[in-house]
Amino acid sequence: GRSPAHHRGRLPRVVRPPPWYRSRTRLFLQLVLCFVGLFLGLTNRCLRILEEHDRRPSFPTERVVTFADARPTVDYTGLATSYPPLLPRPTPAYLSDELSTLGRLLGAWGQDALDAAPPVRRVEVLQHFEYGDPEQMAAAEKFRGAELPFKITNVPEVQSAGKKWTVNYLSRKFSKDGQGFTQMSLNNFFLHYLRGLWDTDVLGPYPSVYSRMKFDKWAEVAAAADETSLGADAAHYYFHAAGAPKAARFRQVDEPATGTEGSF
Repeated sequence: GRSPAHHRGRLPRVVRPPPWYRSRTRLFLQLVLCFVGLFLGLTNRCLRILEEHDRRPSFPTERVVTFADARPTVDYTGLATSYPPLLPRPTPAYLSDELSTLGRLLGAWGQDALDAAPPVRRVEVLQHFEYGDPEQMAAAEKFRGAELPFKITNVPEVQSAGKKWTVNYLSRKFSKDGQGFTQMSLNNFFLHYLRGLWDTDVLGPYPSVYSRMKFDKWAEVAAAADETSLGADAAHYYFHAAGAPKAARFRQVDEPATGTEGSF
């Protein structure tokens, strides 16, 4: 039994759904795909948030710790300090006796236990020059010409910025998009590196990763880290004020001497 259409030499007619049915079906499939994509995106986002939260150090939660009220375990700023005699120019003894190497410094001051044996007195070995003293500034230029380290004290712009740069002030400045960023390492080891040149198969995991932590939150974490003597194996967060073009604008206003020819 063939159909009459076959007897006449023609194929049977194909019944197509009306246009409105095809358009609604396409719309339904598109909506389904959108919801699936949204669900997968939210899932990945939640997993990243949970992973970052698990890596964050845990601190006491009985109160909110801020820069203003944090009390470091060891406050080096309160130690009695002795300074070396003032030198008008570099001397061979300054090079041989006073200056040291980074290896000797790290050997004498263990980086994994910074607060284990705090000093009772802070002994300065670098030359300190008063910004407002012409004779001392002339000596500072000689040390700079010899490419030797030294310190300049009581710089007006730095003192003014130190008073102005409160946590609230910096939070407002860094809250804008593109102004500063935070990186996290799983311990106290931090390294500047180029992600494109870091071979994880040879060198292992990246030493640090980017975090979405804003400055105000970082300020709380940093203050709590000082107050609780954050362990060497705990997660460490580093805020970068540099590296973002907009971040330098308010610093140039607050420190007008920065970047000028007469600046040290």
